[in-house]
Amino acid sequence: MKAKPDDATQIQGNLPYAHINNYNGNILQQRWLVAHNGWNIKQNPPNQVRSVTQLLDHGVRGLALDIHPGSNHSLYLKHNVNGDSYNDWEPLKEEIKSWLEANPTEVVALFFESYLPGPESKKQDCALADLDKSLQEIDCYISGKAKQIAAMNYTLDRLAINGERLFAFIEKTPDEGEQDLFPEMYRVFAENKYGTPSVEMTTWVDLRDDPVDSDYQNPYTFMNHFSNDPVSRGEEDKNNDPFLIIEHAQSFAFRFGGRYPNFISLNTIDWKDANVLNPNAPGPNNSKDPIIASKALTLCKNFAATSYQWEGQNDWDGYIIDMVPDPETALFFVELTVESDEKKGISKINGRRGKGDGVSRIEVYNVPGKGIANLRYEVSGKWSGWLSKYNVPEMHHSENRHVHSKMGFAFGYSCRTQKGYGVTDVAFAFSRH
Repeated sequence: MKAKPDDATQIQGNLPYAHINNYNGNILQQRWLVAHNGWNIKQNPPNQVRSVTQLLDHGVRGLALDIHPGSNHSLYLKHNVNGDSYNDWEPLKEEIKSWLEANPTEVVALFFESYLPGPESKKQDCALADLDKSLQEIDCYISGKAKQIAAMNYTLDRLAINGERLFAFIEKTPDEGEQDLFPEMYRVFAENKYGTPSVEMTTWVDLRDDPVDSDYQNPYTFMNHFSNDPVSRGEEDKNNDPFLIIEHAQSFAFRFGGRYPNFISLNTIDWKDANVLNPNAPGPNNSKDPIIASKALTLCKNFAATSYQWEGQNDWDGYIIDMVPDPETALFFVELTVESDEKKGISKINGRRGKGDGVSRIEVYNVPGKGIANLRYEVSGKWSGWLSKYNVPEMHHSENRHVHSKMGFAFGYSCRTQKGYGVTDVAFAFSRH
């Protein structure tokens, strides 16, 4: 018998995690934290410093786990070759089971870096099947690749009513070939690079290509944001600054087709205990709690994004992003201005939002060696002049000009910048209507 609420009314009346859940939305509308190597609190330095129960209690909704085959169909967790990180799978599974039983409105996802042999034929027993069999001991687990993919389309309240609240993914197809037990992450998620490149601004939105290639067109999104190996506590605290996570998620959205990450994977998720489960009052001592980023990003809706045009040609080392969370209620840009000089080109773009028709098209002019040197825009069918008096393009400069446009009006932008040069590339956010 699956533990589940009787109906949506019961769910709506019991929302202890409303600050990090969109109960009326499916996985696409969630912005959940994932504990990278979520069990690993023993090695030095550890990936995590809180227990799985503590992480789930605090609002983490994903656990990334490295799983290996043992003897006599047993399974265990271990990070790389570090023996200190060894942990039997069964106690952790029971901990997850107990938490889900105690929290019947909540959905959890497991992401396995799997070292388990897969089936060599549909009927053959294998370690991967042992994992599925073990997970089936949790009543709300969704067994089977096709069933899980279908369930990702359901809202959280519907998943709770159905008693389908535990997802499990494996990183890639087993070496033995295709399997139908678990969805493979590289086929389901558009995912950025893994490890240290995921916290370096110049690479943190690059597509993951190891151990297999991800795809920008995959239906769901997964953002890595942690160093290669557990590092000093101070370094991970810096990486987990919620405002840095939000900046990463915003730049991720511009690069991944206007889609914010559904899952955000972090090392050492921690907080000040005085404010656990008090989302409205993080307080000065809890301002570095990464759950703040999850809460803020839950308000952010996907949008129509234009692409950076000079990637691979113009360097950058930072971002200037001007965004509002909801394109459906946002005021649009009605005017753009720039700050510029002759040598550096544009150093900053300023947008003024207002009511009425907004900016529908933006043309930018790139000068090799300078970056974005000039800009003009269109409102109600009328083009402004070029906004900078410097570097005004001639007609024959067409190969270095690009018009950004989508259906709707512009309401945000992401500028890539380089110290000493100013804006070197830009993408714009448009409403979808």
